[in-house]
Amino acid sequence: MKTMRGPNPMRNVRQNIETRTEAPSRTAYLEDEPHIQAIEQLLPQIAAESEQAAKTARVVFLYFRRKLSGRRCSCHQVEATPDGQCQICYGAGYVGGWDMHGCRTEILDITYPNLRLVNVKAAFDEGIRPTPFMLEDGCKKGFIEAEVNLVRNVKVAQYVGEFVGGKMRGVNCKVLIRSMTETTFVPLTAASLEARLGEFKVMIRVELSRNHVGLPSPKFSHLHLRYQLIPDVRMYGDMNLAEESQEVGDMGFNETFTTLALYVPRLFDRFQVEDFLIRLSDRRRFKVTRYERNCISEILLSTMVRGRLLVKGQDSLTNFP
Repeated sequence: MKTMRGPNPMRNVRQNIETRTEAPSRTAYLEDEPHIQAIEQLLPQIAAESEQAAKTARVVFLYFRRKLSGRRCSCHQVEATPDGQCQICYGAGYVGGWDMHGCRTEILDITYPNLRLVNVKAAFDEGIRPTPFMLEDGCKKGFIEAEVNLVRNVKVAQYVGEFVGGKMRGVNCKVLIRSMTETTFVPLTAASLEARLGEFKVMIRVELSRNHVGLPSPKFSHLHLRYQLIPDVRMYGDMNLAEESQEVGDMGFNETFTTLALYVPRLFDRFQVEDFLIRLSDRRRFKVTRYERNCISEILLSTMVRGRLLVKGQDSLTNFP
């Protein structure tokens, strides 16, 4: 089996060993060189074999990394803190909230750059968080258009979802797509998005309408698009540790919290607190509360990830698409 090599931290170690013109000493043979060989050859092999062992266990997750920068969500612009129940940022404060490993996410909302609005306005005066789009007063039809740049991908649409409020009889919202070489729009679906993922750019159009001006306008919140950049977006881990712990909760009563203790190979080396995982076997979601990197001489061998089960109805991330 070909040895998988990671970064070579021993380059500095070799530089620190004095250059000798005479024959190597006994210390060099017995201490320095075995140490160098162990780190350069043995440790990467251990990491590679551990990664293969984790894949054999087949505990499969999807990994979502919390965003620490980007466009500020409109729910955060209205008040001093983001809304934990916001369906755009889910409390992260930045549009999208979390990025799925191996995927590209595009969120079309009022913060998206270079929008074209016709008979449509951003409803800042409605006091709704996040801020939606609505038809202008006295208008029955209007639309929003946005050019969405696409990055190199594997032509797989991972998720397509639109978020619209105020739906009722006589009120409608349609989301359409076309490539830059096409002249007509077609309904946006996972299939129609996949058919255009080989392009450099697509045009998205959101059409709002109502039968007469006496009806309330539909409230278009945002469009969520996600497509894969790599063929396999799954994360494999070894989870042979206990998953329940008891802690003292409010009023002094003991509460049982389901926790996750997961061994992850070195491929995933950028964990941070507040990331979350979805276990594919039962779709249960866990937020990362702590992680421990197992490194020797700057070579990452594995990561121990600990997380808390997200409870439906209490944690907004249980609704994350």
